[in-house]
Parts: sequence; C-alpha cells; structure tokens
Amino acid sequence: MSSYLLSCQGDRVAMAHGVEARYPFLDPHLVDFCFTLEQRDKLIGTRDKLALRRIARRHLPAGIWGRRKQPFRAPIGSALFGPGAERFHDMLSPSGLAEDGYFDVPAVTRLLAKARSRDGDLPGEREEMGLVGVLSLQLLNDAFGRQFAGRARRAQERLAEMRCDVFVDRLNKGQALPSFTSASRVEDRAGLYG
Repeated sequence: MSSYLLSCQGDRVAMAHGVEARYPFLDPHLVDFCFTLEQRDKLIGTRDKLALRRIARRHLPAGIWGRRKQPFRAPIGSALFGPGAERFHDMLSPSGLAEDGYFDVPAVTRLLAKARSRDGDLPGEREEMGLVGVLSLQLLNDAFGRQFAGRARRAQERLAEMRCDVFVDRLNKGQALPSFTSASRVEDRAGLYG
C-alpha cells in the first residue's frame, strides 16, 4: 500500500479523530503466509482474494464474502451530479454537449439521466469516471476554448495598463531586462543608474 494511501486515507484521517488504526492485512506474518500461497488460491480469472473468501464463508453472510471488490474512493458522482450541482447543468445539457461535437450526446444524456435519478450514486466506477471525464473535458474546453480569446484580450489590456521601468544593463552589452508592458508606456531610466 502506498505511503500516500496510508497517510492521506488512513493514518491522518484516523488520528484526526483520535483513533489509532490497525491494518490486519499488513501484518508481516500474514504477508509472508500469502507469499507461500499457490496461484490457484489467490485468483481464478477475475475472481480475487479466494483464500480470504473461503475463510470468510465460514463466518460471514454470503452478501459480504461473495460481493465484488469495492475500491475506497470519494463520492465523485454524488458531489458532481447530485443535489447542488446545478452549475454544471448548462454544460451538460444536450445543446452544451453537442456544441463542440466531442461526445455521443444521446449516450451521455442517458448516463446523466441515470446519475440524476439516483442523486449521482452510480453503480459502477466506469460510469462514474466516464461522467467525470465528460465534465472535465467540458470545463477545460470552456476555460481554454470558448473563453480563451476573451481572457487573453483582457490579460493584454491589463498588461498594457501596467507601468514598467526598463533598466539597461551596461555591463552586458546594453541588454534590456524583460518588461511586462507595451513599449509606449516604458520609461528608460538607464541614465540614472549608469
């Protein structure tokens, strides 16, 4: 397990609430034992953790030992597509999705309808990550595509209004130091310092 997962999603979270977490699957004796297991005891096809499931079968209901692996992750779908996510509605509307031609609009619209009907709680990680990808591309396209020309123009206007003094370095063959404004606003004060 990476140090990031242990610190950010384990130790720090636990200690912030006064809990000392113990990770039984990181016990050195258990890890050594797992290295001695045959491949057929670990994985068959995509069915994983076979030895653990066999032991759990003796003590736990089938709904627990038989369920699919569920990764620990933040609730992305409910945060972005559940209640309170109205700010994304225009971007994710059929017309917003069709505007630049990046997406299969009917497919994305069906997936969005599914997410909204379940308050953003999608059953699969692929569906959730697909929607996050669509939204991310829409946000990037909005920031660096549709709005880029206007933002660049406003930045140039702000730069043109700035005052900047240029100092000439006479020791290095009269090269001017970089400036951040248009030439019409620059004052050459090199004579004051030479």
